[in-house]
Amino acid sequence: MPVTLLQVFILGFGMGFAGPCLFFCLPIIVTFVSGIQKGYRKSLIDILIFFCGRLLAYIVLGFLAGISGMLLRKFIDSSLVFYLDPLAGIISIGLGIFILLNKSDKTKCQRDPLKASAFGGLFLFGLIIGISPCAPLLALLFEIVIISKNALQGALYGLCFGLGTFISGVIMAAGFAGLLIWIPEKFLKSSHTRLAFRMVCALILILIGLWFILGYKK
Repeated sequence: MPVTLLQVFILGFGMGFAGPCLFFCLPIIVTFVSGIQKGYRKSLIDILIFFCGRLLAYIVLGFLAGISGMLLRKFIDSSLVFYLDPLAGIISIGLGIFILLNKSDKTKCQRDPLKASAFGGLFLFGLIIGISPCAPLLALLFEIVIISKNALQGALYGLCFGLGTFISGVIMAAGFAGLLIWIPEKFLKSSHTRLAFRMVCALILILIGLWFILGYKK
């Protein structure tokens, strides 16, 4: 079992560097932290929150896979999953609007409710994306069905895979976010150009949200 756990971890780590876990999630979180323009350290917190949500999703899916393949299939084919994409779209649009509303001249009391909403939105967004598995993840989940003896063991496999994608995802997102945060600070000196950059990031998130709502999987 330890060898298998390591293999699952390495698989997740690789998918986070060069796979759907990278190409699907990276644009979302990097666009948000770039548009919010609140410094690199605080942006890392947002990145961690997003990937924590996705990590929880992998643990839940692994738990279901550990119980039975039939239960996992019922969940994947359920009407609940049908509504996850529109919900993710609404959250993406909400994050885009949050970028537009976030202004540095607001007082701390005005910022706190919006900040809490953004944190919750990022976590829920990561959870929804993770719980709507792509084809490679589905293949792994049904492999977990075969090798798991119980639900807890399935959750452990999901945790190891999730930790792999978590670590590699945070590394990649932190690197790209650092670059896209540094560029505005270095080259966008006026408030107007910074506002334009923020609006572009917000528009990207809104378009991603519409893509989810209109059904990109169809």
